[in-house]
Amino acid sequence: MISINKMGLMVINQYIDTNNPKYELNYMYVDEENAVSTNTRAMGVVEHQGSLKEEPFFIAKDIVTTALKVRGGESYGLSKDSIIVYDKMGIEMMTIVGKDTKLRAFVDYKQVLITEYKDKIAFANIEQAQGITAIKKVHLNNKLVPKIKDTWEGYLLFNSTDLPIGLIGRDKIISVVIMPIIDELSIFRS
Repeated sequence: MISINKMGLMVINQYIDTNNPKYELNYMYVDEENAVSTNTRAMGVVEHQGSLKEEPFFIAKDIVTTALKVRGGESYGLSKDSIIVYDKMGIEMMTIVGKDTKLRAFVDYKQVLITEYKDKIAFANIEQAQGITAIKKVHLNNKLVPKIKDTWEGYLLFNSTDLPIGLIGRDKIISVVIMPIIDELSIFRS
């Protein structure tokens, strides 16, 4: 069975789109290595534990949201159209099952992941990461920055102020790619 921790599922849930005409973006996608979601402005990628014995699958946003609302849930077992919620002792608390999803394809998310970068800066928490982006003059929509309450240490990956930036956890389990806000009129101001 594939499992993911609470922080990872929270990041994935944040980036699942809700009303995208590209229907597969309204779901969490799970393949051999990762759980992925995107709203076209940001993308969350979380490395899961376990091996996938079936073809990649999708889980609807309402199932993910419901699983996160279960009190005491600390880890989550993922399978096609369902999530099993476990407490901190590893005891199954609840299974949430949705409708059968007939989706088969997802965007090629590995092309978007930032593998080459000019600048790599360590951060100790999300607030510090936001401060670093401000100093670097990278304009980000605050709604797209991961809402992680725990201390999440990692690295900011930059190429230039008009290209996507990457936030990757120190343990490399959680990665987020965010599109910056680009001021297209700035060329007329100078």
